[in-house]
Amino acid sequence: MKRSKPLSFKYRLFAGSLVVALIPLLLCGVSLGRLFNDMLLHQSAAQGAEQAAELAGRLTAVLQDGEAALETVASDPRLQRALVDHTNDEYSKDAYLTLYEATRQVRSQVGLSLYDAGGKLQYTTQSGESAASQPMNWGILRKASRHGGVQYMARPGQADQAQAVCLSMACPVENSQGVRMGYVECSITVGQMQQLFAGAFEEGTVAYLLTPQGRLLCATRGNVDTAVEQIRAAMLTGVSPGQDGLFFAQTEPASGCLLVLFRTVPLSSSSVGLMYTILLGASVLCVVLCVAVSLILSRSLFSPIARLSAAMGRVNSGDLTARVPVDRRDEIGQLTEDFNTMTGRLQTYVAEQVQQQKDLNDAQIRQMQAQLNPHFLYNTLDTMKWLAKIHKLPQVAQLAGSLAGILRWSIASEQFVTLRQELELLQRYIDIQKIRFAGKFEYVVEVPDALLDCRVPKLILQPLVENAILHGLSARAGGMVYVYARTEEDTLVISVTDDGCGMAPEMVERINSPQPKILEGHLGLYNISTILYLYYGAGYGLHATSYPNVGTTVTARLPVQREEAPDA
Repeated sequence: MKRSKPLSFKYRLFAGSLVVALIPLLLCGVSLGRLFNDMLLHQSAAQGAEQAAELAGRLTAVLQDGEAALETVASDPRLQRALVDHTNDEYSKDAYLTLYEATRQVRSQVGLSLYDAGGKLQYTTQSGESAASQPMNWGILRKASRHGGVQYMARPGQADQAQAVCLSMACPVENSQGVRMGYVECSITVGQMQQLFAGAFEEGTVAYLLTPQGRLLCATRGNVDTAVEQIRAAMLTGVSPGQDGLFFAQTEPASGCLLVLFRTVPLSSSSVGLMYTILLGASVLCVVLCVAVSLILSRSLFSPIARLSAAMGRVNSGDLTARVPVDRRDEIGQLTEDFNTMTGRLQTYVAEQVQQQKDLNDAQIRQMQAQLNPHFLYNTLDTMKWLAKIHKLPQVAQLAGSLAGILRWSIASEQFVTLRQELELLQRYIDIQKIRFAGKFEYVVEVPDALLDCRVPKLILQPLVENAILHGLSARAGGMVYVYARTEEDTLVISVTDDGCGMAPEMVERINSPQPKILEGHLGLYNISTILYLYYGAGYGLHATSYPNVGTTVTARLPVQREEAPDA
């Protein structure tokens, strides 16, 4: 007997939707309009609270960005130089560039102004009221001078003037010796505050910003004199009814200012009594119908979808072995089969890609470590020969011992060593180069003991030091090679600095590029950069800074990985 084709899933869903939606719709009819009044009123209240919180969050984000800009500007030595000599055009140019860079993210929302120690305005990104000198015996500069750090001040009374400053923050500018050079102020005008709040709510909504004492700073529109008493009531109750709508109060934590949002009532409340009667009858009917339909559809719809959703969650968590049993022949059954097929293919593909990438990385790492620049070995052997022939000094034995240690490390099978072992190997190399270049350079290491057990790839420091000695100090005597390490959160930072002739700009550019390229004579630096990228991925590698006749610093960044203690 031929089996009948089951009803399609989409038709079953459509039929169920009609049963749930059409019957209550036909019974309720025109009465639903009145029902919406209460729903819209509650929705308006919820949206008002959300919008008030959103506006307060906007203001908090801008103030946080302003504080960050103040701290950046206050610690910038270029601005300190400009405060000392504001007549220097180059210093003034650097000062303006620094101010505009600090406000790049919020340039249209705040303005930065830089004052000297006497309160005289020197540089500003703002026009209007903030673009003027300020007294030191009162106001924001006096507050910043007495208390230090970032200080806030609200300026009420000019809410109808777009260029007037309504909220400002300031902090002192001090040099590294603690001498106060001046002050930097971040200000927000009434117009900027209105622009910050613009577009966050619909027509008929007004936002007010008040001081912690309840004085008006700004409003988005309209005559606000008649709303002052109701706004103060909102400060006491959180949400208070107005004559034509609702007030919602939200305190901004950083400045302590109060944000009050006014929303008009969506509909009249004259038919509230009738609405509850209609709501009760329609609700009972809808509940009965929904329960009946949900019992029918849950077995054929929600259960398989829930199983499929759970399996997708497992796949999203990385479990590619997740499968769903196929127990139906409609669209959901086909979807389940497709999911199982897709997951199987994805599992096979990921396994193949992981193995291929692992093999490729292992091969490239072995190749790069095998190519680490051996030029110093030939120079050392030549030095040993001439010392043995001419001077017959015991330094030859030291050269041989140091060289043997380096060779032993270079052919060892370990891919990683501790930072302590890497520094010991580097010391052997320094011993050789100090004999070769006697009196030409000094070598200083500054590495905290807490970092000595960090694991690093083998032979990553020798090429950096070799580059500093052979290229940075090649044209001078009495130079310095300085190796130091530190941590930045979970990142180990190791730097090699010399005070030599500097590095060519094209070399610095190639080292700092996302994909470094080989430069003739500097294969070691390229190999180290490639090794760090292959081991740790993007975000790690080498970074170089160099200044002509001042020196060069090459920094290696890699994650902090501690040496594991041996099992007991």
